[in-house]
This record gives sequence, C-alpha cells and structure tokens, in this order.
Amino acid sequence: MKYENGLTDNQRRVLQQLRKTKDVAPSTSENGVVVKYVPIINERIVVTEVEETQLPVIDRILEIEEALTRVTDKRLKAIRQKHDIMKTMSEHELRLRGLDLANRTREAELERITARPVDDSVQITIKRAKKKKKKVMADASDGKRGQSTL
Repeated sequence: MKYENGLTDNQRRVLQQLRKTKDVAPSTSENGVVVKYVPIINERIVVTEVEETQLPVIDRILEIEEALTRVTDKRLKAIRQKHDIMKTMSEHELRLRGLDLANRTREAELERITARPVDDSVQITIKRAKKKKKKVMADASDGKRGQSTL
C-alpha cells in the first residue's frame, strides 16, 4: 500500500450550477407575531455533481510525452517548410540574376553590332532632279522675245 500512494494521481471534478431554490421565511404581523410561513424563490450556486477519480501517474506521464512528441513533430515540419521556402526563393533569385545577365549580354551584343556598319551593306540614295526655269531667247527669226518655257 505504501508504494501505491505515489503511483496514483487523485482528481476531483465538481460541477456547480445556478439553480432556483425554495426557502421558507416566516412572515410577521405589525405587532411582531409570526402569522405564517411564506415560500421565497432564490437563485443560488448549487453543487450538482462531484466526481473523484484515481489515475496512475504513468498514464499522465505518457499523455505529456505524446503531447510533447506532437509539438516537436509540428516544429520540425515548420522548420522543413521554412527551409524549402528559402531554398526555392534563392533558386528563383539565381534564375532572375541569370536572366538579367543574359539580357545585359544580348543588349551589349546588339549595341556592338549596330554601332559599326557592316562593309557589305548597300546604301541607296535617291535624289530628285530639280526643275529649272530657263529663259529662252527667241531667235530673231521667230520674232518672239522674252518668253519663258518650262
């Protein structure tokens, strides 16, 4: 019996409820004589149920251990998720840097190509001829003087 005292955990559960109770109060007349008893309804907190249980301490220890295991598993899962998120973020950042570098390289190549004209290129220039007004002197034989022709 001495050994069992430390191996059990006593628990007591008390349920209390607010209930209406009937009390009987004496009513007195004007001269102080008790005439009759009158019921009065009051609301009080009443103990409705008491439950006492004895649980082995080892069961309580096992419950705490299971709860600790669940919390530890959730913590490890959160750490893994954080690691995966950080890894994917760094991978995306590296891809963006690579794309930016490739874009800069293409822009530099385009500038290099367009800055120097290629020797094999052909340049075509079209010039319009200007219309000139000419003053034609009429021949003395025609007899026309000072007319211009286009």
